[in-house]
Amino acid sequence: MNTNPALETLFLPFENDILSVAPGGKLLFLNARFHPQLESWQDISPVQPFKPHAEELERAGLAVQPEMKAQMVRTALVLLPKKRA
Repeated sequence: MNTNPALETLFLPFENDILSVAPGGKLLFLNARFHPQLESWQDISPVQPFKPHAEELERAGLAVQPEMKAQMVRTALVLLPKKRA
């Protein structure tokens, strides 16, 4: 179970059918973390430079990139990192 409130909030509109991923287009997910919703989406391009999080995504069968590459996308998600004071 995921305990990241920011990640849960990011996916809430998709889980409640308020938003949907644009059909036929690539989805870019910056600072990606695994969420069960990802398993039902097609053509995802997750970007995650932090190896432990990238490995979690790879175990879920996603091809993770350590940095963003120039590409055309229809939908982009950005998970902001925690800010430490």
